[in-house]
Amino acid sequence: MAALLLSGRAPLGQIAFASQDEGNSDIFLYDLDTLQLENLTHSPEADYDPVWSPDGREIVFTSYRNGNAELYVAPVDCRLSDCDAGAARLTLAIGLDILPEWQPDGARLAFVSDRDGDQEIYLLDLACVSRPAGCANSVRNLTRNSTHDASPVWSPDGQRIAFESLRDGNPEIYSMDADGGSARRLTQHPASDRSPLWSPDGQHIAFLSERDGNTEIYLMEADGSSVQRLTYDRLLDRGFVWSPDSREIAYTSQHEGPAHIRLLDVQRGITVRLIHPFTFSEAPAWRP
Repeated sequence: MAALLLSGRAPLGQIAFASQDEGNSDIFLYDLDTLQLENLTHSPEADYDPVWSPDGREIVFTSYRNGNAELYVAPVDCRLSDCDAGAARLTLAIGLDILPEWQPDGARLAFVSDRDGDQEIYLLDLACVSRPAGCANSVRNLTRNSTHDASPVWSPDGQRIAFESLRDGNPEIYSMDADGGSARRLTQHPASDRSPLWSPDGQHIAFLSERDGNTEIYLMEADGSSVQRLTYDRLLDRGFVWSPDSREIAYTSQHEGPAHIRLLDVQRGITVRLIHPFTFSEAPAWRP
């Protein structure tokens, strides 16, 4: 089915995602062209939220392997025990560090943490991680808001970050400068709007919304205008990712029962099922 939908176009590459299909949440790789599935990590503790580095050589992810949710990074060419042994821890704090997003130039990570008592969006300078003495300001709170802020995602030029927030009493999509300034609201609806994702060409932001009574994927212009619904599945759609050319979106769905990954042609509105059902699967990440 995937080959039928995508015939006549360039190779698609790989996606990474987290699944409990092997009994514990691990990171998997799926080749969209050969349809081969590979288990990348095999830690006794949960690994999830995989995100590719801009050069496609590393994956940053969240793991409980040291008893607390922290951010780790591992090279993609590792396999199984080598990935687990070679994974480097990037954060160390009381509280949860989750949902990492790599800046397009590879210099910094945006992520979510409750280390100060509520969920905020933070910035991690990766150059500081590699220095023996670190940096005084290696981690910085960008939002400093008393309510829930989450799901940061970079604009392709690295100048702005889109995110979800409860600061106006309802889950809505906002964007701000990369230093946390000039925040502005992009959606305004009584239903929940969350999990924004900028298209690689910078023209659109896809997001999840319950405005039609079910969690579906929606699309809007980067300034918040021209909102349209993309998926029409009878059960939940959630974690999703753009293809590098902004033509497709891979997402996790329960359209046919157990969670599985589907592929949506954004222009034509056609979806196909890519991967068999998993015990749990979330947030696929497309290799650059």
